[in-house]
Amino acid sequence: MQLYFFEPDPPPADPPAEWLEHPTAIVASVSGGLDSSAVAIEARRRWLDAPIILWHAYLPQMDWHQSDEQIGGLAECLGNCRRVSAQAVYALNGTTTPTGANGTTLRRLHVVRDGDAWYGPNQDDDPAAILTLFDFARKAHNGQPPTSKLRWCTSYFKSRAADHWLRENREVLGPRPLLLTGERHA
Repeated sequence: MQLYFFEPDPPPADPPAEWLEHPTAIVASVSGGLDSSAVAIEARRRWLDAPIILWHAYLPQMDWHQSDEQIGGLAECLGNCRRVSAQAVYALNGTTTPTGANGTTLRRLHVVRDGDAWYGPNQDDDPAAILTLFDFARKAHNGQPPTSKLRWCTSYFKSRAADHWLRENREVLGPRPLLLTGERHA
């Protein structure tokens, strides 16, 4: 389901209205960019007093150096926000995908930041570990970068990472969590 916040009337929602009116948790996936920041701002406007989790997919060697500071400033301006940054760590699994890439498995999700606590990027001495987009392109995709048609960077390092974190925190998020993302229109 997609919500289009900036249209006069949002499309009919698939989940019951209770989910949208009174979610048990609001998670806004943020990158520090304009699109995701706008979604977090709209969430605050819509749910004035509700706590919001600003969830960030941390991308070592790819995030702008000011991303963490930007997300912190957003949290401060919005108020009642918890910041979480997580890094996906993959490993080769010995299979080959239908497109000829080397198969991978999400080994773990490393929490880089939780609230005010900064743990830093994952350090792994295992040569099979894939910690960055560069490693993923080199080891799993035979040196091929993501393209507009094969957006594996978003799929593996943002969507799957967020899905994993949401599932791990299912009990904390309650029965009606709402995940909001803001992405540039294709």
